[in-house]
Amino acid sequence: MMKTYRQLEESGRSLNSFLEIGDEVDPAMTEYFLETRPLETRTPQLIQSGRPYDHFRDADRKVKEIYATLKRASGKWIYAGLCFSGESEPAKHHLFVTLKSEAPDFGHKYYRNICNPAMWYLQDQCHQWDGLDSKGRSESPLKAGLVIHICGKDGRQISEEVTKE
Repeated sequence: MMKTYRQLEESGRSLNSFLEIGDEVDPAMTEYFLETRPLETRTPQLIQSGRPYDHFRDADRKVKEIYATLKRASGKWIYAGLCFSGESEPAKHHLFVTLKSEAPDFGHKYYRNICNPAMWYLQDQCHQWDGLDSKGRSESPLKAGLVIHICGKDGRQISEEVTKE
């Protein structure tokens, strides 16, 4: 089903909450993307809004901006999601952590973010991940789809997990 710019305006929602990956968009929505100046990317097959939506860390540990993206497929413009510059696949946010302590009786493991040591995480016995506040209390579950690289003390990856809902 095609989503229109008019529907977006009437919904009062943000672009990213209105569009889902794979949605076809109407010419007015495409024009809306083209009017954001300066554009990040504009090719015959790809349009990326000029304002970054957020910043994600990529698999190489570099922080990069992500952009609302349209890609052309079979002559139609399709919402591709939030993508790194010049890319048409949804960006994945990567966290790099190292184990700092365990509470085996509770099945909990505590990890520190390698790239931002002030950030800590808890992994419970069900492999759910939570962010921790400055006092070590669970603050909130991590959103689904984060790629977590579990590294040894030397910074080399031991394993990798993707967070679930």
